[in-house]
Amino acid sequence: MATPIIELVGVTKRFGTFVANDSIDLRVNAGEIHAIVGENGAGKSTLMKALSGLQMPDEGQILLRGTEVVLRNPDVAMSQGIAMVHQHFSLVESLSVAENVVISNPPRRAGLFQRRMAEKQVAALAETYGLAVNPRQRLGECRVGVQQRVEILKALYRNPDVLILDEPTAVLTPQETQSLLGQLRHLKARGKTIIFITHKLKEVMALADRVTVMRAGRVTLGVEIGETSPSHLATAMVGHEVLAGRRPEAVPLGDELVRLENICSAPDTEGATRLDDVSIALRQGEIVGIAGVEGNGQSELIEVIAGMRRPRSGRLSLRGRDVTTRLSPATMRRHGVAHIPEDRIATGLATPAPLLDNLIMGAHRTAPVGSGAWLDMAAARTYAASLVQSFDVRPGNLAAPAGSLSGGNMQKAIFARELSSDPEIIIAAHPTRGVDIGAAEFIYEQLLERRRQAGIILISSDLDEILRLSDRIVVMYHGRIMAEAAPHELTPEKLGLLMAGITPDAGRVDRSGKQ
Repeated sequence: MATPIIELVGVTKRFGTFVANDSIDLRVNAGEIHAIVGENGAGKSTLMKALSGLQMPDEGQILLRGTEVVLRNPDVAMSQGIAMVHQHFSLVESLSVAENVVISNPPRRAGLFQRRMAEKQVAALAETYGLAVNPRQRLGECRVGVQQRVEILKALYRNPDVLILDEPTAVLTPQETQSLLGQLRHLKARGKTIIFITHKLKEVMALADRVTVMRAGRVTLGVEIGETSPSHLATAMVGHEVLAGRRPEAVPLGDELVRLENICSAPDTEGATRLDDVSIALRQGEIVGIAGVEGNGQSELIEVIAGMRRPRSGRLSLRGRDVTTRLSPATMRRHGVAHIPEDRIATGLATPAPLLDNLIMGAHRTAPVGSGAWLDMAAARTYAASLVQSFDVRPGNLAAPAGSLSGGNMQKAIFARELSSDPEIIIAAHPTRGVDIGAAEFIYEQLLERRRQAGIILISSDLDEILRLSDRIVVMYHGRIMAEAAPHELTPEKLGLLMAGITPDAGRVDRSGKQ
């Protein structure tokens, strides 16, 4: 029998009357890759926080190599050989790769930081674990896939035995994902134990030795990977059979809602990607998918359409009316534009504020919630409660800070707020990032239903999502449009190459004639 490095026995964690983890038993064997899957709010993150020292369980035991340990904080967990790489990077863009990796314990001599020594240490660490980076490169200049490697190296720098990774492929291209999976196998071969949290069942089947499924705070399945299937795991996650998604049927196209003509923007002081002669149109009844590796102009494009950034040149029209010189978020909202932002924490929610306040944003000056400067709090609570119920936001405590929600429930709260006004133009950026399979299907249903009366711009690095939902696909690279095509003209492999700036058939995919 394999030797367990970690055993959780009867671990329970409560938040008030809400039981996030209910008598969890979990066994992780030394030297294995163990996947943890489940719906948002199933208790995965809470359990991993207990294991990484971020919070203490109320009941139960944590055994490490057969001995009970009390992990009072992350430093104690790290001293016991447990490190966690979180979904949202905790890196400093103004520092170099090496400085980010060694930041917890930088090499010093006479109290002075030894930059060259740090760079040598990081280069050796990267070579040992097959995680290629340039130690001298400024982090802000690195692609997101490289930043993911830096996060992993930052954890490995302290030489843990157990590495917990939370949604590590959420922002990667297919090529970067395959590279990372290979690197995780290499870590396993070097003797590391890996706990891998993901919603992507294909990755579970390709990478894990064992998988544990959680639902509603309990373990519903623990199995060797060879004894299960994606459909079996999906059913264990949501409690019922999940049907494989099919491409939706096209709906009749209506009027043109949005037109961007020759949009250009200069980089700002934070190094944003320059938009270079971007032209896109959107009509009612269609979903235009914008595919690309993050950092290739999609964020800047979103900001232009949402009224957050004025272009240097070019024209933005809504229903034929030029609004280029009047761009602001308030103006765009008045014109029926809803924005599901790419970063739900930085720009999607006011995380310290109550869920109630977040749900009524945008509706606070209109009946029944508000009138001018006055709020009807009873009406606001009724309104917010109806959104919580309609979009299944869990646990749904309107008084709790929005930041206390799981990532997927934050996303559902944003969808609830933005779609409540029946917008005609919807910008959905990475709508299912970090969202479980059941919530993702719900979000897809919402977008497809709204598409009948609205136009949708979908920004995503998830190729399955782009190919499944889009009526047209636009690929961006370095602030320019690399290609525009119908989904049936592209395979995941071809789309991935285009996202990486490679044109398999330049004469056909680059319709502007640019190379």
